[in-house]
Amino acid sequence: MRRRLRNGNFGGRQNVIEIKLVISPPDNIYDNPPIMHIEVNTDNNIEGSARMTAYFTETLEEALRRFEEQISRVQVHLSDENGQKQGSDDKRCLLEARLKGLKPVVVSHQAENIDIAVSGAIDKLIKSLDNTIGKLRDQ
Repeated sequence: MRRRLRNGNFGGRQNVIEIKLVISPPDNIYDNPPIMHIEVNTDNNIEGSARMTAYFTETLEEALRRFEEQISRVQVHLSDENGQKQGSDDKRCLLEARLKGLKPVVVSHQAENIDIAVSGAIDKLIKSLDNTIGKLRDQ
């Protein structure tokens, strides 16, 4: 109940309505938890598209699935080393995997096109992660 004062303002009492909002997660929230955060960056010479980002994200998720417990984030840097000039092996993929509680693992690969550069960098990253995580298990 509110009291009206002469000047039209309400008195110091306020009605407070408490609303409790209960949100339950969807049934399938844990069916497909996010594997890791993947961020794709390109330089000015490579046109990044949503389709390209989705393709490389899916490729990385599949290739690094067995490391999902150790990796929190992967950054992908795609660049064209020669810019507008033609040249062989001028596409570069640098991958930086951030491991939980460890220093990042960084690899790169240069090739004649982006697909081969990404594939080569993924192969190098898997070998590097096997070595890094294998050394931890051996301790």
